[in-house]
Amino acid sequence: EIIISDNASQQQTFDIVSEFNDKRIRYSRNNKDLGLIGNLNRCISMANGKYICIFHDDDIMLKGNISRKVEMLENNPSIALVHSDIKRIDENSNIIGKHWASTQTIKKVTPSKELFKILLTDKNPICAPSVMVRRNVYDKIGFFDKGLDYTCDWNMWMRIAAFYDTGYIDKPLMFYRCHKEMGTQKYFKTKGVRQIYQAKIRAIKKVGKDKQNYLVYINQVKHDTKKRAFKLALRYLKRKEIVEAIRSFILGVSI
Repeated sequence: EIIISDNASQQQTFDIVSEFNDKRIRYSRNNKDLGLIGNLNRCISMANGKYICIFHDDDIMLKGNISRKVEMLENNPSIALVHSDIKRIDENSNIIGKHWASTQTIKKVTPSKELFKILLTDKNPICAPSVMVRRNVYDKIGFFDKGLDYTCDWNMWMRIAAFYDTGYIDKPLMFYRCHKEMGTQKYFKTKGVRQIYQAKIRAIKKVGKDKQNYLVYINQVKHDTKKRAFKLALRYLKRKEIVEAIRSFILGVSI
């Protein structure tokens, strides 16, 4: 099935969808803008499939994207989530780069907790629209956190990785579009660092107070975020971005 969730857009989405004569397509329009997280969660709630791939409207799937990921999930029962390599493109679909985490080593199968620690201390190596997740996993651990926006995916991958293995296909199976109008643009500075911090803390609390590691994880996130915030404050100060320098400094002090 292909579920198209029109989040009360001003575009003629229905007219475009109606041009396709395919019974697999299900079109649904929200009566009001539910926001990013509300729309994501509504998509999941409407899905009937065994596996779910949430795909953004401005990205492009490549041949084999769905079949390769279904095959990996079918052959590896311990894996709850599978993602793939990507290529980044601009607004004109020109290739502008590799995956932002191309320097990270990603295993074909990453055991539970190992990816959790990577997401806790390193970059997020998972590109959201490249992900396919078992439907029953969302049912067990819950949907995307409504208290987050920019990092709702980071938070979700941590929650999944706390309990399940994850799979990776080392081949670009989609084009991820980067442009000035994308929603993540407003989170590239101090605001983004704060959201990453909140995503990690909320994930740790969501998966439960592990007697051995709970406080260790909390303290690790606080230490890393403080260090990053103060480093950014100095960088912005050198660039004479005084307002942003103050914001980063306050973030470092407040944690």
